[in-house]
Amino acid sequence: MSVTQKITENVTVGSANLFINGVDVGHLKETIEFEYVREKLAFKPANTLGEVKAFAISERAEIRARSAELNLTNIRAALGMSDTTVTTSTTLTYNESCSYTPAAASSWDSLTFGGDKSENEVCVRVEHTRPNGKVFIVILYKAISMSELIVPFAEDEFTLYDLHFKALADSSRAAGDEMGIILDQVN
Repeated sequence: MSVTQKITENVTVGSANLFINGVDVGHLKETIEFEYVREKLAFKPANTLGEVKAFAISERAEIRARSAELNLTNIRAALGMSDTTVTTSTTLTYNESCSYTPAAASSWDSLTFGGDKSENEVCVRVEHTRPNGKVFIVILYKAISMSELIVPFAEDEFTLYDLHFKALADSSRAAGDEMGIILDQVN
């Protein structure tokens, strides 16, 4: 196999699947983005024209996606909510002044929100399958949701909401392996 053939096997097109704590979050639309940034500080002594040393002073890793699936369990995970639960019931109990009467014999999933000060840490994984069947994976070991739930019910567009996760450093792991891993299937 020539070098050119090997390089072009890594050229890819298409989206990916997003998993939170090992659970597929459902139908995604548009681009899924992974961003890893290392901020550096360069040292230039007064008696030189150029920088002579650089130090990594911070790093961040983030994943962003847009979900098209309105599923309360996925929304709970996407928002990092820890004190809330998704429950299924055949009766609705909430503020009675809203006066909604559900159809007979219907069941409902519900997700309560408000007043939760804690942050739920999750593992986030993006899996992209190349046209040749090989998989490219990005994993954030420990992440928090930076998502805001904005659900635009537009007349002529898909209803999408944004997902945004930021990696946290896990100091119990070895230096260089505190935030995540990128895996590239080679055979």
